[in-house]
This record gives sequence, C-alpha cells and structure tokens, in this order.
Amino acid sequence: MLSLLRRAYSPTSDFRSAFGALLSELFKGEGLVLFDPLSSLDGSWLTGFLAPVIERRGELVEASFKRVEEIQRRGFTPQVRIGESETFLFWQDGKYRYKLDYQSGKFRARGLPSVHFTAAELLRQIDTGEAKVSPSALLRPVLQEYLFPAAFAVTGPAETSYYAQVGSLAEFWDLQLSALPRSGFTLVDRKCRRLLEQYELDPCDVTQAAGGSLLERILLQGEEGEALERMSVVTDNVREQLEHLRQHVSLQDHTIADMLETSERKILYQLQKVRNRFILNSTRRREELTRHVRNLESRLIPKGKSQERVINFSYFLSEGGPETIRTLLETIDPFRPAHRILHL
Repeated sequence: MLSLLRRAYSPTSDFRSAFGALLSELFKGEGLVLFDPLSSLDGSWLTGFLAPVIERRGELVEASFKRVEEIQRRGFTPQVRIGESETFLFWQDGKYRYKLDYQSGKFRARGLPSVHFTAAELLRQIDTGEAKVSPSALLRPVLQEYLFPAAFAVTGPAETSYYAQVGSLAEFWDLQLSALPRSGFTLVDRKCRRLLEQYELDPCDVTQAAGGSLLERILLQGEEGEALERMSVVTDNVREQLEHLRQHVSLQDHTIADMLETSERKILYQLQKVRNRFILNSTRRREELTRHVRNLESRLIPKGKSQERVINFSYFLSEGGPETIRTLLETIDPFRPAHRILHL
C-alpha cells in the first residue's frame, strides 16, 4: 500500500492527479471513469448548459423557492438558502471564486465592483471563452447529470439533501435526478477484533455507547460488577419507594408531595454521583482497560463520528490490502443501503 501511495503521490504530481492515479490503480478493471472538472471544463463548451441559467434565472429562482416550500412542508430543512439575487453561478478570477449576484439588471461579482455584465454580455463572454464561471453547489448535480446521464447517483447524506432541493432545476434541461443513499460501513481491524473478543463486546456496543457507559459495561463483567449491580438495585428501590410515598401523600397534602419530588431528584443525583465516582476510581486502577476502551473508540467511532468522516481509507487498505475494495463491492447491496459491520 505504501508503494502504491508513493507512486501516485510523487513529488511532481498535484493533489488532483495523484488522487486520480490512486483511484485508477485501486479500481483497475471496474470500469471507473475519472473526470477532473477543474482542468477539463471550458465555459464556451458549456454555453448550451449555462444559457438557461442566465436567460431564465428568474424562473429558476422561482422554481427553487417552490421546492424549498415543499421540503419545509414535509418537515425537512433545505440544504441551501437562496435569495432573490441568486444566480447559481460563481465568477472565477485566477484561483479565486466570487459569488455572482443579480442586481439592477446585471450579474455582479460579489467583492469585485468592476465585474458586472448583462445577461447577453455574460453569455457572449462565456461563448468566446473570455469569462470563466462555475456552478454553485445547487447547480453542480444538474451539471453532472447533463455531462454524464446516469440511471441514478449514489449519494451521501448531504448530497441526498441537495438532490431533493435541486430536482426542480433539472427540469429546465429535461433531466430527472435520481439518487440512492450510499452504503455505510464500520470496518473492524484485527486489533479491534481481539479487544472485542477479550471484553465480550460487539462493535455496536462501541459505536452506540459513550465512553463512560462502555467502561461501565465492561466493569459489570468483572469484579466490580456485583457492587455496580447492588447500586442499581438500591437506586431502583429508592425510586420505586419514593414514587409510592409521593402518590400516597399527594392525596393528603400536595405541598409535601412536591417536596418529595424535589428530594427524589436530589437523592437520585447523589446516588448517580457515587456510581460515577466508583467507575472513575475503578478505571484509574485499571489503566490498561481505559487504554483499550480508548483504542476501540478511536478506531470504531473516532471523535464520536463515523469512520468515513475521520479516518483516511488508506489506513484500512494498509490493514486489509487493496483486496479490501473487492470485499466491500461484493458486500454492497445498492437497494438495501443499511449500515454494515465488516471484519478485515
């Protein structure tokens, strides 16, 4: 894996070409086509796509407003907020991008007062290649479908939200956007598997628990378990007895019942405080246990997030080898995108 990374990320490669080289090698024979929009898109070539954006800007904005209302009516939150001045475009000046707004009948680059065009002027400059514009996040999925018509796109959570919002825009190009949520995985490496077996845990015990509750679960299986069980029994008994007492007293004196409710909260808080201190002191005496729990959490739910949000996939390839990709592809069921646990 290191050899593959060194070949792809050579001193003469930029990040885009290096990433493309890595993907080409990893997915060799899978029919994957790579496209770099930053080096390949030419504004004049895309005049046919950009013309409706510029000439029918008002209609696109109105359609977007209606879709936002529909999304909100169904109880969801739109991914992107837009205003009356929306153009769905950015102006590119070298390596910098500036949002294009529509004000006083002209397309104006936000932060560049000297850059402004009428619709006809902007289209003419795009056609001749003088103007460099790029689509906003809302328009990007439509451009993708325009360039590469597909049965459906496989999307992450945020992208799926974008697709719900931009579907109304696609109709202006007679396109229909379809998306399937991507499959999610939690990958369990060999070290994690050994620790899980040692403490009789399942990966879900780690991914669904905060650090304290995971430590408590492990302690319950050890010599501290009896003390923790007795604390739970005492807490449940106190809660039950106070509830019965409050119901009985409330028939005679509501003010005393209210006092009991307040006292119950304080008593239960103190009991929980004792329990937490007992767990803390126990884990301090067992440094190896604490280290193992942190190890499991850092691998299976790093920073409290899913692995794909934190850990570079190269880590798992170095653990399971490039054939890990083949294993993932064979495991995916595109029409049942449930989250899966895969042991390397």
